[in-house]
Amino acid sequence: MANWDSAVSDLRQQLSDGPTDKYCWRKPVFPNPNGKNVTFKTFDYRRATDFRQAVSPLGVYINGNLLPTSAIVLDGIDTGDFTLAVPPQDGDTIETTYYDQWFIDDELTTFLTSASNWLTLGADFTSIPGGLQPSAKAYATSEAYKKLAIKYSQRTSETYRVEDAMDPKTQQAIGSFQSMATAFRKEAKDLRDEYYTRSGQSLQPLNVSIAGRVKSTTPVT
Repeated sequence: MANWDSAVSDLRQQLSDGPTDKYCWRKPVFPNPNGKNVTFKTFDYRRATDFRQAVSPLGVYINGNLLPTSAIVLDGIDTGDFTLAVPPQDGDTIETTYYDQWFIDDELTTFLTSASNWLTLGADFTSIPGGLQPSAKAYATSEAYKKLAIKYSQRTSETYRVEDAMDPKTQQAIGSFQSMATAFRKEAKDLRDEYYTRSGQSLQPLNVSIAGRVKSTTPVT
């Protein structure tokens, strides 16, 4: 039986989480410039775009003007932090344009392993038979959205001070992730049950002899 070698890429495609799938345009950063601070942060931690190598229209904008890549001296794409060579002035507007990704391959592998174990097929998800792969992918997708809801909740509590108001869009995103996790978990179960059933009835061997009383068909004389 052929292995499901494309499982990780299949899951990434379902999540629309490729390196150029999520385009973030002119998003604000924090904190606000004060004329002294040179380090700022995007809310999306795992950027696929390094501002030190970005090509227009990607990059950091000050008051609507794209900074040259030489103006960014450090960029932590896994944390969201970046450092400018010169502090923006108090009242300046900083915006950023970049591509974002949610997961690295190791995380997707973890979700697929959970799906394989849920199907009671062991940890090797590459051996999941073709008929059960849609169910496994749906379950892994549910795990991914559940993880996103947790991540966004944690990031919000860690990032914003008490006096800061959370972006309503972030609150909506958390709720959407939770809803999608629930929906994909149901889809995974339905697909699994469909694979193991015929017309809603449990599969039974087709060559079983049925024991019981049989009415005699011998004519009465």
